[in-house]
Amino acid sequence: MSKKPHSIFFFCIIVFTGFISCKNDSKESFMEGFESFMTEVDSGSKNYSNVDWQNADEQFANFKDNQFPIWEDSMTPDEKAKVNEMIGKYQAQVVKRGIKDFKNQVNDVIDQTKTMFNELTKDTTLTQ
Repeated sequence: MSKKPHSIFFFCIIVFTGFISCKNDSKESFMEGFESFMTEVDSGSKNYSNVDWQNADEQFANFKDNQFPIWEDSMTPDEKAKVNEMIGKYQAQVVKRGIKDFKNQVNDVIDQTKTMFNELTKDTTLTQ
C-alpha cells in the first residue's frame, strides 16, 4: 500500500472530524468526534507513516488539551470514564509505536553488526 494515498485519506478523515467538531459546538459532537478519531487510529495505526502519526498527535492534542477541558465540567461520570479510556488507548498506541521503533533500531544495529563482522572475516590482511 502506498503511503501517499493513505496519508491523503487520513488527512480527509481529520479534516472531516475537525469540521464536525467545529460545526456542532456541543459535548455530544466532541464525544462523537473523539470516538470517530479513535476508531480511525485503532483501525489504521499499523500502517501509519510518520506524517500520519504527526497528524494524529496534533488531532489527539486538540481533543485532549483544547476540547476536553471545555466540556469536562458538564460530563457525567460515564462520559468522563469514556474520555479517559480513549486517552489511555491513544497513549498505549504511542507506547507501542515507541517499542516498534526501538525494535526496528535494534534490528538495524544487529544487521549492521553482522555485515561488519562478515567484512572483517573476509579481509585476509587482518589475519597475517
